Order: sequence, then C-alpha cells, then structure tokens
Amino acid sequence: ARSLNKRLLDELLRLERTTPSARHSNRGGWQSAPDLLSRRPSRGMRTLRREILDAAVAMLSRLHAAAPPRPQPKPVAPGRSERPDTPPHDLGSRGLRASILNSWANVNRRGHDNLFHDHPQAVISGVYFIADGASLATACAGCGGCGGNGSLEFIDPRYSLRTHVPPAEFEPHCHDLAAPDRQLRPGYMFEYSRPLHVRPHAGTLVLFPSWLMHRVRQHALPGARVSVSFNLWVAQEADGGIGALRGLFDGVFMV
Repeated sequence: ARSLNKRLLDELLRLERTTPSARHSNRGGWQSAPDLLSRRPSRGMRTLRREILDAAVAMLSRLHAAAPPRPQPKPVAPGRSERPDTPPHDLGSRGLRASILNSWANVNRRGHDNLFHDHPQAVISGVYFIADGASLATACAGCGGCGGNGSLEFIDPRYSLRTHVPPAEFEPHCHDLAAPDRQLRPGYMFEYSRPLHVRPHAGTLVLFPSWLMHRVRQHALPGARVSVSFNLWVAQEADGGIGALRGLFDGVFMV
C-alpha cells in the first residue's frame, strides 16, 4: 500500500494545486469533482478502483453468509395470480456487481473538518486514507484523544435515545418483543451506542452503510490528511435491481 499511496498522494496534491475546491460538508480543506475514479486514468487510480470494488463485494458476501436464512417461497394455488415471496439469492452462483456512483478526493489541513452528513441514494459508502498527516504514533499522542487527528466519527442513528431512561416497569415488556428469528434482547429499544471514531491511518479502507451519519473531526496535525471518498451501488448480476440487495441485509443488523 505504501507505493500506491505515494503515487496517489503526488497525483492528488498536484490536482489540488490546479483545480478549485468543491463545497459540500467541508469547512476549509479541498475536495475534487465527484468523478475522480472514473475520469482519472492513472495506474494508481485504476488500482484503487479495483481494490474498492473487490472489498465491497467481499464484505457484502460475508454479510450475506452471516444473515439468518430467509423464508422459503410459499406455493401459489392453481388459478391464483399472486407471486411467491422472492427466494434467497445465491451469491455463489449469481454473484454481485458493485458500481462506483461517484468518488472524490479530500485534502484537510490544520483546522479543517467536515460537518455531519450522510450519503443519500447510495448503498455503501467508504473512504480510503492515503495520508494521515503524521505517523500513527504521533497522531495518537498530544492531540486530545480522537479530537485532533481528523478522525472519522460515526454516530448511532437513534441519537435522541441518549437522553431517555425507560421506567423500570417497562423493562419486562421488552421480553414480549423478542422473537426466535429476530434475536431482540430485552432493553434493546433504549440502548444507545457511543460515537465510533476511526483514525485516518494511511492504507486503511473503511466501508459503511450510506445512511449512517458521520463527520470528520478537526485536523490538527502538521501534515495534510488526504483521502478518497466514494459511493457504491450494489446489485445481483442477474437483474441489477435494488430489490435483489435486500436479502443481503435481512437480520444482519438485528442484535
């Protein structure tokens, strides 16, 4: 990854010097146009594009393998027009196709950050870190924990739950919500997860659901924080429709 990062870093810093920045969630810093991986024909960009698509398909295949079995289709009585439920999708025989919807470079320097946002009209989003501004050892020291190293911060979408405490008498009723196929534990409705911070270590690729709210914390390190962000669409090879993707997520995020 080191040689790839060097090629990408040189190319993106040249691009930063010669093109104006887009303005979206970024406060300060520089963002390229959203066609980075589709319009840049360099060897480094081609390699990164291939690695991103391979990683996305591998991740979704693992999610599919971890999901509980879906119900089998119900037979339709003769003479009736209703269609049975969609059967499970066999990733081994049909395969997945991932497509990059858009992609862009980010360069943040000292004092720059990105506001909370999500990535609508996509399935999977992600970021590849090319440069973190300092070595990992330096980034973890003297910057106030995760507050100064430009960390990627994800928040629980049930944000309002942080202020709610359920009455004690409600807790037993949570048992009624449990079901063998859902694995819902008592008290789940009132649990809130703390924000998750991902340090921008060079060579790290992060994939996440596009609906998940996130931001980039303020960068306070001496060097530039350089990354490539992207949005993906994923579908079964056979039909290319979003409906074919739903089975991949059934039950995976239930706890």
